[in-house]
Amino acid sequence: MKNILELLENAARAFPDKTAVADDCSSLCYRELLQRSRTVGSALADAGNRGLPVAVCMEKSADLLAAMLGVVYSGGFYTVMDVSMPTDRMRRIFGTLKPAAVLVGRELLDKLDLSFFDGEIICYEDAAAHSEDLEAL
Repeated sequence: MKNILELLENAARAFPDKTAVADDCSSLCYRELLQRSRTVGSALADAGNRGLPVAVCMEKSADLLAAMLGVVYSGGFYTVMDVSMPTDRMRRIFGTLKPAAVLVGRELLDKLDLSFFDGEIICYEDAAAHSEDLEAL
C-alpha cells in the first residue's frame, strides 16, 4: 500500500508542472508542492519536532496542504485548527492534542491568541523558506 507521500512523489515525477492544488489566490504544481512540503518537514524536523504532533493554524489554501504534508514528512501528525474558533475551545483542543509546535500562517501570527501555548510557534512562511534536508526526513 502506498502512503500519501509516495503518491505525491510519484505524481511529482510523472507530472512535475501539472497543477496539484489551487485556491483563489495561488496554485502549486506537483514539483512545487513536493519541494515546499519537504522544506516545511525539514524545518520541523530540524527544530526538534520529528515525529511529534503539530497544530496547524492557517486559512484554507494551497499552502495549507503543503503545511499538512510537511508535518507528515517530519514524521509527525497534524491537526488543522479552525482559526475562527474561540480561544477557550482552542485551549481545550491543545490540552488534549499536546502539540509540540504550532505552524501558523504569517497573516495570523498577531491575530491568534496563543498565549496559553508554551511550545514552539513556527511561522509557515519561514518554514517554507527553510532549506530542504532529506536526511532529516
